[in-house]
Amino acid sequence: MNAAALILVIAATASPGGGSPIATPLPQATPLPSPAATAPATIAPSASSTPAPATPTVAPTQAPTATPVPTPAYPADVAVVWHISAAVSADASVRAAAIALSAPDSLGSIVRALRAHPRAHFSLAMDAGALNGLARAAGGDSALQMMAAGRLIGGARADMMRVLAQVPALDPSMSATPAVRRYRALAATAPLALSGRGSALSQADSVELAGFGALIRLAAADELGTNAPLLQKSALTDAEAAAVVNALAAADRKTLDGVREVAASGQLELIADPAGEPILPLLIDGGGKSGANIVLVGAGADAAMLVDQALRTVNALATAAPPGVYSPHGAYDDQAAAMLEQHRASFALFSDRVLRTSPIGGSSAAVHAADAGPYHAYALHATSGSALPVLFWSEDDSSALSVLSPGLPQGAMGARVTDLASVAGARGGAGSIVVLRIDAEGLWARRPDRARVIDLLAAALSSSRLTSVAIGPYLRAHPPSLSSYGFAPAADEGGLTYWMGTFNQAKMWTALGDARKVAGGDNALAREATRTALFESEASHWYVTPNLIAPQSEIDRLMEDFRVLIGRIYQTSGKSPPPNIAPLSPEPGAATPKPRS
Repeated sequence: MNAAALILVIAATASPGGGSPIATPLPQATPLPSPAATAPATIAPSASSTPAPATPTVAPTQAPTATPVPTPAYPADVAVVWHISAAVSADASVRAAAIALSAPDSLGSIVRALRAHPRAHFSLAMDAGALNGLARAAGGDSALQMMAAGRLIGGARADMMRVLAQVPALDPSMSATPAVRRYRALAATAPLALSGRGSALSQADSVELAGFGALIRLAAADELGTNAPLLQKSALTDAEAAAVVNALAAADRKTLDGVREVAASGQLELIADPAGEPILPLLIDGGGKSGANIVLVGAGADAAMLVDQALRTVNALATAAPPGVYSPHGAYDDQAAAMLEQHRASFALFSDRVLRTSPIGGSSAAVHAADAGPYHAYALHATSGSALPVLFWSEDDSSALSVLSPGLPQGAMGARVTDLASVAGARGGAGSIVVLRIDAEGLWARRPDRARVIDLLAAALSSSRLTSVAIGPYLRAHPPSLSSYGFAPAADEGGLTYWMGTFNQAKMWTALGDARKVAGGDNALAREATRTALFESEASHWYVTPNLIAPQSEIDRLMEDFRVLIGRIYQTSGKSPPPNIAPLSPEPGAATPKPRS
């Protein structure tokens, strides 16, 4: 008996209740037998005259349909942003000396890697104060020169000792030299002397600390030149210390020239990073929040001027194209974004934690769009004017690269970036980009071969597998296809409450706001001395001090430096500062230690 064959046809429309499509069985007409099929078979007799059994008819087996191989996603374009912050000090000459010591190694390695790999591109977000400080130090004007000359005193000398106590990672052969052994001994003694747990450094010791500090940094950057024989000495004369410090200034000039060169070639993009890396939303409008510990400083004019100064600093070094702005700590709120657009930033860069805190829909399409969001540029309509192009760096991936173990192979960072580009391409789809912000002096750099790590990263970016881009040129070639009218306030630490969220932090912001009002508000910015004190008081690092996990003596020292800066706002305005500025007290709700019974 012929049974009717059934073919399952998958309906193209979904079922009325949603969910999976309906599989509908449709009958197929039974085919008529052909004459050949109905005719009796002719059987040839066998030798034994026994009829042979009929051979059964077997239906032909169709070859299985090959499973289509999915087309692999093309890796996303890669933008690597090196981030360099300024040293924590209330003295500008100390901050200049700190960047002078590190620049030939950190910045110099970036320049050399780009020269070796012409297809690679890097972006540089460097604190504008540090960038100006490097130019100052290259001209021979920093606390390091004063220390080598024996003329540095007071808090600046103490801060300079803290800077020089940070010894870079060196290879074993260099570590064995008399100069390095002497430097390590002085560097270990300095913090003990500052804390009162050791003998104070003599003037001669301070001169040697400055000289050996400069010598070791030159050696780490392979810039020793004629000073190489000094590595075999365990003591430096005043003249030798001064000569080495001057050689470091020459290396800084060479580094700055290299930055200009690769910036002019288009391989290095400089992004404006406001001096002191203030939290722009908190200066402007308290992050758009209200609450017990939210302080409205009303310093929007300060934030705007800091951005303008950073843009001018970048333009002085690289004039190829209008620069964008790196929002310090990736901090965002709508008013800050509006200010950046009004002050003609060509683009803005924020942390992707801003996207994570912004609401998304509950549909699968909305979730997919949120997952792909960090890998695309947005046209942000924060004002009635032109849209501001914005990109978001990948916070988790960037942090992982910054703390990459120094024990990994030299090429590990390049390999990791290659993998991240593939993941971003799969998530973001066509036209995607992954922005990676790497701290130039992060944990990954605590290895003597750190320059080779940067070189191999540049080599990976130059390979045929990846497309290395700078952010500004990328946005000009690929205008944003997504639009937004704003996002939720956030930063790289998550919420803005990291800097303005506790009772003691509110005291610090209140002290700043009160001093600014007494100084004349926005009018105070017209006086250079007052403006400088305001800007230094607005640096973001001060406002995490009450919550630091550090010895109380260190917290007290930093708070005292902050109070000195606040007092300077009053003094430069012809006013007397209040007797108690931002006194710390136990946070409300904090557990009170109980005495032992």
